[in-house]
Amino acid sequence: PARPTWSPKNTSRLDNRSSTLTNPSQYLTSTNQKPSSSSKLPARSLGVSRQLFQPGNKQPCLAQLKELGYADGVLKKLASNDNTGIVGDERDLERRKIIFGKNSKPLPQLPTIFESIKQTAQDKLWWCVGGAAVFSALSGGIFLGFAGLVEGFSIVLAALLIISITSLADWIKDKQFVALQSLIKEEEVTVIRGKFGATSSISVWDLVVGDVILLDTGARVPADCLIVESSDLQVDESFEVESEEQSQRVSKMAYRQDIPESLADPILLANSLITRGQSKAIVCCVGSNSSRGSFDEKLDTDDDTRLQQKLKNLSDQFSLYAF
Repeated sequence: PARPTWSPKNTSRLDNRSSTLTNPSQYLTSTNQKPSSSSKLPARSLGVSRQLFQPGNKQPCLAQLKELGYADGVLKKLASNDNTGIVGDERDLERRKIIFGKNSKPLPQLPTIFESIKQTAQDKLWWCVGGAAVFSALSGGIFLGFAGLVEGFSIVLAALLIISITSLADWIKDKQFVALQSLIKEEEVTVIRGKFGATSSISVWDLVVGDVILLDTGARVPADCLIVESSDLQVDESFEVESEEQSQRVSKMAYRQDIPESLADPILLANSLITRGQSKAIVCCVGSNSSRGSFDEKLDTDDDTRLQQKLKNLSDQFSLYAF
């Protein structure tokens, strides 16, 4: 059956409204509003806070979902339907991207060969080698003349050659890594969109808030989602655990009035892996607003990891002993 909020009869009335959106429900009941940069709202303007999509936050999550009207209430606020999804035309997708953001992930930039050389030359070991070469050239020139200078400059040339080869190898590896990361763009997910609820496969980076997606065993959750329906669903959320050896597999189930809170766990975090079962879920948070965005921010910081710090300290000690 047709949904009243999307009826063509409302088109002329909606077109005459102001383009400035004062609340999410005004946007969520119209696909005829003219997009405006002044109408940006928080990515969780449907009333779902950022803390909702965090590990170990089950009880506040269930309380908030109950207040919103369970999954049906969230679907209504997002002008979506569990059987037909969103309207999904160009105007609708544009509005959702303006208000809720895009499901994008910045790819790493390939450094130039000169940046690779600079990074390699910053190793303190090469400073020691360069200092020793200069000292050898000066002392050799004083005591042995031209023959002593040749020995020192030979060390310098050898060091420069090794730095160049090492930098070139690192640059090639970085180039291959960037090419590998670009394959992420080819990942697809099954989505329900349109008047007749037809399913189709689209890129995960084309998802918008309100999309209804279908996930099966082996699928990677592309954004923070709320489970609408599920069957024997188990999810691996180990990417959120600091220890790589620790696995965090949890059973998931939609939250409805007929399901006890003790059994319900309806939140699917972005990057989680479906290890068993199937699920129909609604996309609630995308891109930098999702839990994956927070996780990527941690990875993008300049702080060294514990292993990197240990290797750096070991390199400094070795350079000191070599000097």
